[in-house]
Amino acid sequence: MLLDRKSEIESLIIEKYLNKEINIIEKEMAINILLECCYSDNLDEDDKRVFRVLSEQSIEHIVNWIIDFGRDEYNSHDIPRCSTKEGIEFLLSFILAQREKYLYVAIWFYIATFVTVAVLHIVNSFELPVSLFKSYSWYAGVQDALVQWWYGHNAVAFFLTTPYLGIMYYFMPKASGRPVYSYRLSIIHFWALIFLYIWAGPHHLLYTALPDWAQSLGTVFSVMLIAPSWGGMLNGLLTLRGAWDKVRDDVVLKFMVVAVTAYGMATFEGPMLSLKNVNAISHFTDWTIAHVHVGALGWNGFMTFGILYWLIPKMFRTKLYSNKMANQHFWIGTLGIILYAVPMYWAGFQQAEMWKQFTESGQLKYQFLETVTYMQPFYAMRALGGLLYLSGAILGVVNLFKTIAKG
Repeated sequence: MLLDRKSEIESLIIEKYLNKEINIIEKEMAINILLECCYSDNLDEDDKRVFRVLSEQSIEHIVNWIIDFGRDEYNSHDIPRCSTKEGIEFLLSFILAQREKYLYVAIWFYIATFVTVAVLHIVNSFELPVSLFKSYSWYAGVQDALVQWWYGHNAVAFFLTTPYLGIMYYFMPKASGRPVYSYRLSIIHFWALIFLYIWAGPHHLLYTALPDWAQSLGTVFSVMLIAPSWGGMLNGLLTLRGAWDKVRDDVVLKFMVVAVTAYGMATFEGPMLSLKNVNAISHFTDWTIAHVHVGALGWNGFMTFGILYWLIPKMFRTKLYSNKMANQHFWIGTLGIILYAVPMYWAGFQQAEMWKQFTESGQLKYQFLETVTYMQPFYAMRALGGLLYLSGAILGVVNLFKTIAKG
């Protein structure tokens, strides 16, 4: 019986993990399957017959079978249906009473999202009551500005970044059929990101009344953010090692690759914009608009589309209605992002240069209204890019609704 050889099997699984033949997820799944095989009382006669034959094989053969079975389970596309109430009960019981030694990194990102968004909202909402129906913010002046940008920057971090990183770490391996490139790197990515991100807010208040030490603190932590951010981006892209041939044909992976690339672009640009010499050019200009929308449209938007194209056919047990429409959506959306962002970068540089031009008498060379008028062609291109992106999204929604109707 397998139970009699359990310790030998477990030792070989761990040895394969230490020798880097399998990763931590495959190791944990293999050990869980072994325990289920040895101790489960719910096995039917067919399962017992399989395990009886399996127990007569060599230890190497048994371990390889268990690891392969675990990989098949990990890449399984069966998604159970449950009510919202059942889903909430499962989530709470999983977090509060889970018996697993490790939580997969995606769950850490989700937990950080829930906890930090709650803390941000509570701290930002502190008020002093002056009557039964009236109160004033606890903060005032420069302290209020600092708290607002601590809240604002981390709302972006923990509402638009950490949950999507959790989604990336779950769905990219699922869609590609490949395990995460480096689980250890994903853990380092998580802890470094949440520690550094929380202190980066002051970079929005450069050249203000905020004390220089606070401005410098925000800049230093913002620059350090490049390391975990790019570590996560590379971990996502390298997860596709050995599966890049699928990207040519699989629209889900196309969306995810562009999304992760946009994440890398935005998280490189953000720290650069926190440097005072760069911020002197970019601040208050449309460069900031371009920066934000590379993240919002590329990272958040395309990752959402990729997940929906993968998930909805599985949920309704059917195939995507039209791969052609999905590919059209991808290319229209990509073109829309380019036509949206590039004119805004150009406009930002132009604004910065015009605002800094002076006449010989020391007066501003261009009035503000003149700079706005000069931006009209750039705004027209931006509108075209936004319209293309919206058109692609509508095409995607139609495709998904037809997929649901087909299921």
